[in-house]
Amino acid sequence: MYHQVKDTMTPEEYVESVLQGLRKDPVLSFLIQCGRVPTGVVRNYLDDEESVNYGVLMEWKNPFLYD
Repeated sequence: MYHQVKDTMTPEEYVESVLQGLRKDPVLSFLIQCGRVPTGVVRNYLDDEESVNYGVLMEWKNPFLYD
């Protein structure tokens, strides 16, 4: 989780490392596996120590509307 590496990488680098499969994140890895795509980092998303108050905006394209 991001709080463990906050001193060595930015939130964007963390998300990219999860996308590349270099790191597992219980939430991000699951959502990516379900077809969600990270589109950006949201600062001060919520008061949370583990995420250091960051969130990730995820996009999901409805497979019934897109080919």
